[in-house]
Formats: sequence, C-alpha cells, structure tokens
Amino acid sequence: MSVSSIISLNVTSMAEYMDAIELAQEHFRSEMCSICEELRELTGGGCIHSPNGQPTDSPVWFRGHEKASYMLLPSAYRSEEIPPKDGWKFNGTHLNETTRDQAFRARTYHLMEKMPETSLEWEEVRQHFRSKTKALDWSESAYHALAFAMESLLDPDQKSIEVLKRRQSLSPLVWLLNPRALNVQVYLQMRNNTCYIRMAEPERKLRFALRQSFLQKRNFILPGMCHQPYSAGLLSLSVLNAQRMEYGSSYRQRLLNRELNPFYHLLLRYYADALPIEFGPAALPPMATLAPYHSRRIIAQRGVLSIYPNYAAPNTPDLKLPEKLRDPRALEHFNGAEKFLARIHIIDPERVSHQLRMTGINKTSLYPEAEIFAQDVEFVPP
Repeated sequence: MSVSSIISLNVTSMAEYMDAIELAQEHFRSEMCSICEELRELTGGGCIHSPNGQPTDSPVWFRGHEKASYMLLPSAYRSEEIPPKDGWKFNGTHLNETTRDQAFRARTYHLMEKMPETSLEWEEVRQHFRSKTKALDWSESAYHALAFAMESLLDPDQKSIEVLKRRQSLSPLVWLLNPRALNVQVYLQMRNNTCYIRMAEPERKLRFALRQSFLQKRNFILPGMCHQPYSAGLLSLSVLNAQRMEYGSSYRQRLLNRELNPFYHLLLRYYADALPIEFGPAALPPMATLAPYHSRRIIAQRGVLSIYPNYAAPNTPDLKLPEKLRDPRALEHFNGAEKFLARIHIIDPERVSHQLRMTGINKTSLYPEAEIFAQDVEFVPP
C-alpha cells in the first residue's frame, strides 16, 4: 500500500493539534464501521455501538517522533536482517532477544520496583528502558506523545551538544493508532488463513479443534460491544500469558474442549512465544497490547505497546517490494494501514513546545526521576 493513503495533517498550535486529533477520530470511526461490516459477514457479530445506537469512538494511542522520516519499526528490527526460515522454531531473532534479556535481568534485578514474572513481562520492561525489543512504545496520552516528539525543546540541558544537534534536525511528527482496528486486522488474517493454525500446532488433533472453532460463525474479538465500548478489542498479551500459565497442564485439554478463545491461543503462539512466520505482503501485522504498569516511568508515560511477530525471510525470496520502502516491516507499510493509522506534522515546533509547557507538560512528565526534576528547576526556554 502507499503510505500517502494514510491521513496526514499539519498543525502550528496546540489548538490545531487537538482539532487534528478530532478529525483523525472521525476518520477512525468511519473506517471502524466498514471493518465491522466485514466482521458481521463472517461471524454475525461485531457491532460497535453505544447504548443509544450511535457508533462509539475507538480508543486512540499516540507515538511521537522527533523526525518525520522515522519509521514505525521496533528497535530490534532497525539494524538486523530478517533471519531465514529454515524449519527451526528457535532462530536468530530468539538468540538476540535471549542474549539481551539475560544481560538486562542480571544487571537490573535489584532495581525493579515490581518484579516481572515472565519473559514477556521482562521484554515489556526492557522496551521502556530503551533495550532492543520487538515492541514499539505508544502512549494513551496525546500530550505525552507530543512531548516525545519535541523532547529536545523540552530538555532542561539546552547547552548539551547532543540536544542542540537534535533541535537542528527536528521535524516532529505524532502518529495516531486505532488499536482496536489493528487487532481486528490481526484477527481477520488469522481467521481467513488456516496456515497460521497449521504452523502453530504440530499436533493434528489440536489443529482440527482450532480449525473447527474458527469455522463456526462466532466472533472471538468483539462480542457484547454495547456493554464495553472502550475496552473491546484491546488485548493484554501479558494477562493472556499469565492465564495460560495458571491453567498449567489442563490448558491443552481446555483448548480441545473449546473452553478457551482460539484467537487468544494463536496470539500467544505468534506474539508471546514468537514462532517465526514468513514475511510477505500478507504477513501478520503487529498487535496492540496493554502492558502492566511495572514502573513509575511507564505509569507517567501512560505506556502501551504494539508487539511485532518474529518475521523470517521466505525460503524462496521472490518478494517484490517498491524500492522506496526502506523497510517493509514498518507498520505504515502494511496493507490496510490507512484503516488504523493517522499522522500529525508539527510545523511550528517552538510555538507548540511553549504552549505544551504552559499546560504543565515537560521532561519530568516523561521521566519522573530525581535527576530530571533537578534539571528542570534550572530550565531556561530556548
């Protein structure tokens, strides 16, 4: 798809920024209606309406970039080649992740405010402390995302050479994501492509049970919408993983008995267990997930995540992609991205950053730590 088909808005003030968010929300509402029609045809359900019968607004997540050229690509994929798909479930991506995970845990165990309980939770924590992962940070706060986009203008250390360089190349952009629409795209792809069941489960009996579940005219992602207009379609991979661990040895039998959501099971296999999947035009996109609040920093940033699958290169690389795509794994290059993405360009960063500080947002809003508070006391606006 063409990135140019994603709605793009320019703003020069905080007032225009909020107006742009409202326009993007209208766009997402319209797109969500068409997505629901597709769901209804497949499952007979999926209506997203409030009790008064009107379409509900979808939640919106935000991500700020200091440069408009930055892609929606997780740090683990920015400098690493796509590993080949060679039949092994454990590939180069797993090796890189486990190596980083071991080092991070060993050096930060005593610093954790709340101890992560699983490898997935450790990955979520590592992401918020700038370790390389397959996750991408988002915020539920439009103001905090804007602060990230213009962090160099809010930084108390205005004489720092690094800060000055960042200011000189500043072209701030805020991405908007409809997490509900993104997760529905993941659901539809899993439902419409039985290969994801086949690759996830080697056991024939379990594959058959999962396939039969998806053949039923049932909606496994957006049922009962009138009673939960905001939370529907929002998922927490960590919670699903914890529930799987709680079931223990009975988990497999529960799947066979159709006591569990088959869609949740496939999410765990591809996004938590990180089974390798071939990357191509029809590859699974990232999923949007609510992460537990493990630290003050995550709470302050209103942090949420999109988690990417473990992409592997096809055995026969016949994939033809436009040359202008620097990395096709970036979220904005996925088919249908215009349904769940929008972007806002900040044309007058100095003015907007000044107005943002007037609302009480500064660097301490992003990093609530003693050193940053001390620096902010001495802040002199650029």
